[in-house]
Amino acid sequence: MISKSEKVSKKVPVLLILFNRVDITKRLLDSLSYYLPDQLYIHFDGPRENFKKEDTEKIEKIISLINLHISWECDINIKKATSNIGSADSPKKAIDWFFENVEHGVILEDDCIPEETFFTYCEALLSKYKTKPEVFMISGDNGGEILEEQIFGKSDYLFTKIPLTWGWATWKNRWEKIDRNFSSWSKSYFYNRKNLKYLPFFESYLIYKMLKRISNRTEKNWDYLLYSTMIKNKSLSIVPRYNQIENIGWGQEATHTKSKNFRSYAETKKLKSFKTYSNLVSDQKNDLFITYKVHFGVDQILMDETPLFKMRISYVILRIKYLMKIFGTKLRFIN
Repeated sequence: MISKSEKVSKKVPVLLILFNRVDITKRLLDSLSYYLPDQLYIHFDGPRENFKKEDTEKIEKIISLINLHISWECDINIKKATSNIGSADSPKKAIDWFFENVEHGVILEDDCIPEETFFTYCEALLSKYKTKPEVFMISGDNGGEILEEQIFGKSDYLFTKIPLTWGWATWKNRWEKIDRNFSSWSKSYFYNRKNLKYLPFFESYLIYKMLKRISNRTEKNWDYLLYSTMIKNKSLSIVPRYNQIENIGWGQEATHTKSKNFRSYAETKKLKSFKTYSNLVSDQKNDLFITYKVHFGVDQILMDETPLFKMRISYVILRIKYLMKIFGTKLRFIN
């Protein structure tokens, strides 16, 4: 632990989930100067077995950067895993540790660079919805401008049933609900349909199949556990009118975001306000747009007026192309 002050926090605590990406992490540390948090929790995944020396050196270099960049009074808590946990589970362990120590907070992975109004947006809405358990999280990511500004009308933010986790905030009592065993998704679709009634049959079946695949894995990706939790608790996520997070982690060093797409070019913009919204409801059309673009990978649809049947056709075409690519690869391997 590195401690620079023993004062009681007045601002929202911040968790940074880090590994070995030095230059990317430097950008993230720079962004903290927008807010100057009083409490900072930093969790490192451990070095990989085959790259122990290299990863250890990079982690120590990042710790040096932390001491250099955090020049204001701040309680800094650092936890390093002794071995590599991996991107599927390390964030969950980091968030568990975070909420052993705080009641609410902001969560940022190393490649998620916040716009300067992101922190005060989270601060305001963490306070506003503290006693509204149906609100599970506050996202700074709006899907890479997935929802056009006109959809927000006069509102500064809206609600969706789909979690977007490139920069977000939540409360300890929400995170404690996290669906850790995931076992129900291994059961039949009709058993799980009760949790998916907010979606039409076709889309609910696709979500079910996606979560069932995850249930069969030994390691279950933490963000799917979060999604499952929100589905089962009928929870809502807040999405801002303007994108608050720039993801800079695209490329070969990334685990999941190797190939750029529409989300890699999403620009951020200051939020002038985050006060205007009244009804705790989500719009099915918005939920479907986010589902198709973020979870199903369909990014060539007109978000303002495309009817549902066209989104479904786009998805089917996408899957056919994917299967043809896989089938072609197998044939080349056999030959």
